[in-house]
Amino acid sequence: MSLPINSTSSGAGQEVAFRVLIVDDDVDIGDSLRDVLEVEDPSIKVMVANNAVDGERLAVEFQPDMALLDIKLGRSNGLDLVPKLKHEIPGIICIMMTAFRDSEYAMTAVRFGADDYLLKPIDPGKLLVTLRELKGRKLLMDEKRAAERRFQAVFQQTFQLLIITDAQGAIIDVNRVAEEFLGGDKASFVGRELTALPVFARNQHGGEQLREAFFRARNGVFTRLEIEAPGQWQEIVAFDCSLKPIRNESGLIEYIVMEARDITALKKAERDIRAANEMLERRVRERTRDLELAMDRAEYASKAKSLFLSRMSHELRTPMNAILGFAQLLGVDEHPPLAAGQQEFVQEIIKAGGHLLDLINDVLDLTKIESGRFDIHLGAVSLQEVIVSCATMVAALARSRDVTVELPEFPEPVMLHADTTRLKQVFLNLLSNAVKYNIEGGRVTIDYALEDGRLARVNVRDTGIGISIKDQERIFNAFEVVNTDYNSDGMGIGLAIAYQLVTRMGGELGLISEIGQGSTFWLELPVSTEDASLTLPASLTLPSTWDERAYATEDQALILYVEDNVPNRRLVEQILERQSRFKLITASNGADGLRAALDRRPDLILLDINLPDIHGLDFLRKLRAAADHMCPVVAVSANAMKDDIDAALASGCAAYLTKPFDAATLLAVMRSHLPDRNLNS
Repeated sequence: MSLPINSTSSGAGQEVAFRVLIVDDDVDIGDSLRDVLEVEDPSIKVMVANNAVDGERLAVEFQPDMALLDIKLGRSNGLDLVPKLKHEIPGIICIMMTAFRDSEYAMTAVRFGADDYLLKPIDPGKLLVTLRELKGRKLLMDEKRAAERRFQAVFQQTFQLLIITDAQGAIIDVNRVAEEFLGGDKASFVGRELTALPVFARNQHGGEQLREAFFRARNGVFTRLEIEAPGQWQEIVAFDCSLKPIRNESGLIEYIVMEARDITALKKAERDIRAANEMLERRVRERTRDLELAMDRAEYASKAKSLFLSRMSHELRTPMNAILGFAQLLGVDEHPPLAAGQQEFVQEIIKAGGHLLDLINDVLDLTKIESGRFDIHLGAVSLQEVIVSCATMVAALARSRDVTVELPEFPEPVMLHADTTRLKQVFLNLLSNAVKYNIEGGRVTIDYALEDGRLARVNVRDTGIGISIKDQERIFNAFEVVNTDYNSDGMGIGLAIAYQLVTRMGGELGLISEIGQGSTFWLELPVSTEDASLTLPASLTLPSTWDERAYATEDQALILYVEDNVPNRRLVEQILERQSRFKLITASNGADGLRAALDRRPDLILLDINLPDIHGLDFLRKLRAAADHMCPVVAVSANAMKDDIDAALASGCAAYLTKPFDAATLLAVMRSHLPDRNLNS
């Protein structure tokens, strides 16, 4: 029965031969052993030498794993080959063969370094068993040496400092990095106590930390710490250290491995980063304070600007109310009627006043847009309704300049996603400009196109003189009035407002123009995805004259007007004097107004918001607290800011009239809020 020797493998399915050298001066013994070994196990390769010289030469060439050496080699001694082969071939297994049974020979063979001793005649089966055992031992030794080489390669080539100690802290091994840092070679440190090394002992705090960490590691606790130690040039070096206990097969701690990484540069970077962060935080705090201060100043400036505009609006609208109101009264007064020339003068007053009012409104609109306090209410808007409405409003201006306005055909409704009021404001500006800056007898054409069903592009084309490239670059800027051949009474605000409004509605506004070829202002807005059906609000028909026969009934409505401005009181007195259905009483301050409201119990109160002794909303609260019955209160004020209007309506005012107002609007609002006393018939 054969006894195969287990062999190693250098790759998948490929055996590595186990090489055996036989040195015996008996040629027959050597050849017979070779034949037996190679037949019984093909992985064994055998070389035979008959003398010591050939044996030594073949050993160098053949590099055997094992040598079977006869003790007596003629005049030579086989024992002399053992140290030579051990020296030439590290790890070789040497087995002595002899016919002498004296144990002294066996002891002598061991002293010379032999691994085993066989007696002749050699039993092949026993020899194979011995070879298998020795081969396994050799493989283990080879693996151990290979593992040791791998460990040393990693241990020495790593960039981290490594020190291995026994369980008591005595150094067993150090790597290259540790030698360089500690300033010596391995031999000078082996056997010394780790925590007693001068480099750690000089740093009292670091030494104490290391001793505490080593104590924990001896008790089986993996420990990590940061320590500082002086380097080769006495510079302070920071280390990130760890001490890891290594246990043997019995579970006892046999070694402790200290691993240290130089983090000096990292710590310096951390300090630099902290310093930079602190500086940045300080600068951020300073900048934040500056920004907060700037924001406070900006907010103060914004509030001051809003207050200034509100007061400016009030101060301008209050006299404008009297100017326009009395001019309207002069125009309709038939007792006695004005001459034709005087009527023209009155119309010029009304026209100039209306233009001034438009300028005031434009400035306020632009300011609200720029401050972000401008509301946009998006919804489905009929493009046809907006164009027709705006074209109607500019029809009189177009007729006066003999300009034809051509509207597009609408085969089906086109609904835009926009704000109805703001879109009308945009188109009214574009159409009035197209007419105003056109040539006499010119033409304004409006057309539109749908792009992919998502956008609608509307063009307003005129046959004017055109706008230069230079002027086109600034035409949408506020207060920019471009050069034209026509006298312009504008301030360059309208197009700036239109541009902002279209942008706020999610669209674009642009211009295409060429000198001598006219201009095309175009805007693009998204098409609405809402239902295309449109219900137009019922229009309110206002009286164009104030014929007292329209209210020819017996009952009169008592109206209280609380107003400190004398011309405004006289204006309302003149308007209502022509209406027999109204009885007017007035008060010039809040105190008199409260007494009159409580004593006379009017049917409707017209209330100025800015009274000399009390704010109009405070007047309203006091009246509500004192009266057992509240009549409708209509705020009448020159404050045209949205916040003022919203505050008045939220406080309970039935309506809000902005000065200047025309008589028709005043009468319509009064009639809509008076009790049913046949005043609306």
